[in-house]
Amino acid sequence: MIYLDYNATAPLSKSALHAMQELAGKPLNASSVHEAGRIARAKIEDARRKILSYLGADERKQLVFTASGTEANNLALKGVGAVPVAVSATEHVSVLDVIENAYHIPVDQQGALDMEALECWLKNNKGGLVSVMLANNETGVIQPIKKISELVHAYDGVMHTDAVQAFKRLPINISDLGVDMMTISSHKCGGPLGGAALVLPKSLELDPLFKGGGQEQNIRPGTENVPSIVGLA
Repeated sequence: MIYLDYNATAPLSKSALHAMQELAGKPLNASSVHEAGRIARAKIEDARRKILSYLGADERKQLVFTASGTEANNLALKGVGAVPVAVSATEHVSVLDVIENAYHIPVDQQGALDMEALECWLKNNKGGLVSVMLANNETGVIQPIKKISELVHAYDGVMHTDAVQAFKRLPINISDLGVDMMTISSHKCGGPLGGAALVLPKSLELDPLFKGGGQEQNIRPGTENVPSIVGLA
């Protein structure tokens, strides 16, 4: 079989598989205070540092692990609360379907974002949230995220980008792109299913999607999936 559908998911890399196999069968709950729990916590925090460093994030950013890119996108869009939201018309459904009354920013015949339409919306919705994917999962179109971020910030807005299809395929520096929040996922580029994350400013308070735990800086309750987190890193 010749497998080509990497936009859906990629085969697990040998390095990720090896890293996960070393943890298989171990009781790794990072909320536990005993030795196994401390080992799990150390693995998670080491993974967090590695990924933030790889993305070029500075000390003002933090990273929250999630179970999927879809969850991270939902957390970004819903977590900011009751603010106006605009998303590009060609987003993944995990962005398009999240906010019922979100403005859909049109794109041209080449799939590039209509910057004039975005600026018109921003003038009437200062402080709103804008979400535009870095690389499109269907067409491969790469959006000028740095330019979009600059425009959004000129109107005191918050910028999120779904970088799932770009992660490990394009050079990504979150500081250079200027985005506030970024979604990444590992299974498109040789990492495991279940390994994903949202990068966000420490100063931005997000409401969690779930209740019932203090994990991931009180933003994403639930016992962390240590093998998938390590596989992602």
